[in-house]
Amino acid sequence: MANEILTKIKRLMYLINALDKGSIKLSKLALELSISPRTLQRDIKILELANFVIYSPEKGVYAFMEGHSLQRMQLDKKEAAMLALFSDISGSLGATFSKTYETLSKKLIQQKTENPFYIKLSKGHAYTANEVTKIIEKAVNDCEKIHISYEDSPDNPRPIEPLKIVLFDGFWYLLAFGDKRALLKLRLEKIISARPSGKYFKKSKNIAKILDESVSMWIENKRNIKAQLLISDYAAKYFKSKNFFPRQKVIKTYKNGSMLIQCTASTHTEIIHIILSWIPHIIVKSPKELVGLVEEKVKTYLKNIKA
Repeated sequence: MANEILTKIKRLMYLINALDKGSIKLSKLALELSISPRTLQRDIKILELANFVIYSPEKGVYAFMEGHSLQRMQLDKKEAAMLALFSDISGSLGATFSKTYETLSKKLIQQKTENPFYIKLSKGHAYTANEVTKIIEKAVNDCEKIHISYEDSPDNPRPIEPLKIVLFDGFWYLLAFGDKRALLKLRLEKIISARPSGKYFKKSKNIAKILDESVSMWIENKRNIKAQLLISDYAAKYFKSKNFFPRQKVIKTYKNGSMLIQCTASTHTEIIHIILSWIPHIIVKSPKELVGLVEEKVKTYLKNIKA
């Protein structure tokens, strides 16, 4: 009995997760779950009885009604599956329990008021939990060296010291030390295999600080490139309210409202894309190498639009 319930919960979780991503085709999902379409249809009925708003845009296809999602219900897929399972068994526990469950599920699922806040996050690759990521997660926690194979060189596994799994601008990365303690930024979905080595390394104390100060994934161990940037009077108010650059600080404020700021980057690449996004309201004053790099990119852009 316990195994049957566990199987049902897992199946409901899979179904809820699939519906939360978009429409599902009954026959295809049944094949994925190795069950009959009729069994899957019963599972959909369980969700409907649990007050999940599901509709069928065409025969054999099902989807959550527009605006209905786990995020809006503030439930994760495991909680939603448990809620649906309770719905399935509540009737057998008596009228009082059934009524109490119905009231509770409506409170959880049918939210009548809009949230006054909207937070826009970068969309990108969803985090995929699989055998590779499980090995990586454990290695990060245990400070264990691992051998990984990357998509561009599958036959050449390399030893790394995995430090952190990081989400930046919608992409998942593995931050790790490679040969000669070079800081690697590896796209997580491009790691095709991972193997524990049984060897361990000492945890780096400054990784958290490096990440806290970062503004992009293009970071290194040392943060020693000081840059001075002239901000226009129009943009100054934004730079007073928010730090767009690592270790940003105001050096001088001018009568016309513009200001000179200083930041400390770990690489030029870390800050170039931010500088470009603020043109024409920003001018790089120093260092000369950064001035040249920005000029080169602007010239290339102008050349391309004239071509």
